[in-house]
Amino acid sequence: MPRAYVQPMRSNTIKIPAMSIGDHSSALFGGFTASYTAELGTISEHSPKSRAMELNAKKLTGLIRFSSELNADVPGGMGQIETLCGKGLAWYRDKAFLKGTGAGQPLGILNASCTIEVSAESGQSADTIVYENLTNMMARLFAGSFANSIWVCHQSTIPQLLSLSLSVGTGGDAIPVMTESNGGFKILTRPVIFTEKMEPLGEKGDIMLADFSQYVVGLRQDMRFDTSIHVAFETDEILSRIIERHDGQPLWDSALTLEDGSTTVSPFVVLEAR
Repeated sequence: MPRAYVQPMRSNTIKIPAMSIGDHSSALFGGFTASYTAELGTISEHSPKSRAMELNAKKLTGLIRFSSELNADVPGGMGQIETLCGKGLAWYRDKAFLKGTGAGQPLGILNASCTIEVSAESGQSADTIVYENLTNMMARLFAGSFANSIWVCHQSTIPQLLSLSLSVGTGGDAIPVMTESNGGFKILTRPVIFTEKMEPLGEKGDIMLADFSQYVVGLRQDMRFDTSIHVAFETDEILSRIIERHDGQPLWDSALTLEDGSTTVSPFVVLEAR
């Protein structure tokens, strides 16, 4: 979420303006055109198409029970427990932003209509990643998203990524495709994040190149942490209810067709199953 476009919500539903992505072979933004016009010539009128993106707050909840001794004895007490619960909600929230179905939960990038799925190489073995997969994914990333893009990979992809290298000819050393600096990894100059929230090696979504600034998070209510000693009074336990309300979906309604009329690009690119 820190990398996304966060839109505060003052009610359960909010509509925000967004452009239709369109086809650059004919117009920009679903209808905008410009042309050179002679002196005293008539300027052609064309209007870009806009659309209303609707965000509806979804309710992410948790309910935990713990002893009053834990509350009294854990360092930090209830504040520490609340912090741990917040991290738990954040885990499920980010998983929804990546893989949510959009039905009663945010629409995740892997299920969005604007996400481009790059084909595997001909004859590529199952459960592998080859250098051409990565370069082809980068070629389908919207050029305006390059500076904000990051690779998001399932942890099971690490052995494949570490084994990729480029040959530099006779007598030269192989150049690793994934490099490390100050504890962080990069692939083709872009940062890498490893997470269990993606799909495992070989499945669609095991590796993604994404610009999360093109994903909108509607934030209706920050985490609410309520406690009660009454529900489990006879066992001296405390019941805690955790609630957060938000929504999420890509800002793009479709992939963008470039001026050549055939190449499509997007801020979100994944590799197909193989």
